[in-house]
Amino acid sequence: MNSYKREHGFYRDVADTVPMRVPTAFINEYDEDSGRGILLIEKIEGQPGDILHPPAIADFDTLVGQLGTMHGQYWQSPSYGDLDWAIDWSLPSLRMGIPIIQENWPALRAARPDMAPAEILDFFERTWIYDTETWLDRVAERPWTMIHGDYEFDNIFFSGSGPVVFDWQTLMRSFPGGDLAWFLGVGSSDESIAEEDALIDTYRA
Repeated sequence: MNSYKREHGFYRDVADTVPMRVPTAFINEYDEDSGRGILLIEKIEGQPGDILHPPAIADFDTLVGQLGTMHGQYWQSPSYGDLDWAIDWSLPSLRMGIPIIQENWPALRAARPDMAPAEILDFFERTWIYDTETWLDRVAERPWTMIHGDYEFDNIFFSGSGPVVFDWQTLMRSFPGGDLAWFLGVGSSDESIAEEDALIDTYRA
């Protein structure tokens, strides 16, 4: 997945320009031949985020606003898109896991038949599990920006000066809806669901 290469590139090339607080990198080395890297970042004092215990709605609003600003800043921008580590969904190695998912999906459904309503699982199976490449091709054709790829509370620390965003290993060139939907869905609270229209307005603004 080129995870280390992506995170190394982020801290080397764009970390100083993203419109959100990220840790300072003290050591950031990557070896292209071996695919190995080392990253030493600052320790952030504060409270780690938790998708199972979402914060107040004001924090949702702040983080959605920062995300929208980042997406707008890099919207189809060569300052990011032309970097050699700015991959998209057409990268062959990203698709190597598809057969593994397809082979193990029946066992997962058998082991956890109640993980979602059957009609949703059937839809997911038909449109994603057994048609993943078509879906990825469609996403790769859409207008793109720089997305975090795993924007969620588990990758955010709340310091005294505000949120700090970690885990830039899944950074990629993709349609921004993936970041926004993941953030609002995975870490949702009753309050964020009730205020979702307003949060999306914040993102657009």
